[in-house]
Amino acid sequence: FRNIILKIYKQSCCITGLNIPGINIASHIIPWAEDETKRLDPTNGLCLSATYDAAFDRNLISLDDDYRVIVSREISEYYTSRSVKEYFIDMAGYKISMPEKYLPNKKYLETHRNQGDF
Repeated sequence: FRNIILKIYKQSCCITGLNIPGINIASHIIPWAEDETKRLDPTNGLCLSATYDAAFDRNLISLDDDYRVIVSREISEYYTSRSVKEYFIDMAGYKISMPEKYLPNKKYLETHRNQGDF
């Protein structure tokens, strides 16, 4: 899973473009522990740098149907530091870099969004 996700995203975080494979994570949209049938499905994956992976896993960020970053109310209403603004608030509406194939599955993204406060 990791190899294919890093390959289709050209080793780069789809949000920031950071291209350090040792920092980037092959993130599952729907955690494989919740549904093992999606564990190896490349349409269930995103390449995210560690910070964005952690935020995505905790449903603090997600993607809309146009593959734009959305930020949960938990971040936007309760955290006011400059770092939060730069890392998250300012990224709202940013369209991710898309892979050449295996686009992120929109139904999986909808499931992810429904688990957060967006």
